[in-house]
Amino acid sequence: GDALGTDSTQRMVSRLYGLEVGMPEIRPVVEEPTATLITFPNPGTSYMAFDVQLLSAPSNALLVVRDITGREVYRLKVAQQQMQLIWDARNAPPGSYTVTLLDSGVQLKTQKFVLRP
Repeated sequence: GDALGTDSTQRMVSRLYGLEVGMPEIRPVVEEPTATLITFPNPGTSYMAFDVQLLSAPSNALLVVRDITGREVYRLKVAQQQMQLIWDARNAPPGSYTVTLLDSGVQLKTQKFVLRP
């Protein structure tokens, strides 16, 4: 009885820590990409460009720019599946920001960027 118990425990530990090399892995759940968002230049100064590409036509898509406190400072409607949006940031204070791509209230992508003086 004892030898069997130890053996199965050993096997479980090996499985937990991935010591069995060459064994086929259980396929991980891969989150399908729903969109791409490219933010440039980063850091930026007087403007920021956001390249947006959605996998499906936007139903109610938005880009929301927030400052470091989480306060919304700018909002752009994403009207096409693939487009570039420009934010005139000359009146925005320097600092760290996030831009979030949403569609029908679902957060698809978020990126951080910095505005320099």
